[in-house]
Amino acid sequence: MYAAADVSGDVPEALERLCSCRPLIFVSGPSATSGNELERVEGVPGPRTLDILIIED
Repeated sequence: MYAAADVSGDVPEALERLCSCRPLIFVSGPSATSGNELERVEGVPGPRTLDILIIED
């Protein structure tokens, strides 16, 4: 369980907190794929939004 104080305010702060002893993978931006017709389609599959709830005691 994490506390609200564990949430980083920005990416540089979060990177400082990460352990450099293990590999890290960052994924950003919309995904892209192509169907049988080889037409590129962006933004699929997966959710369109990410909701994050921070609950403080």
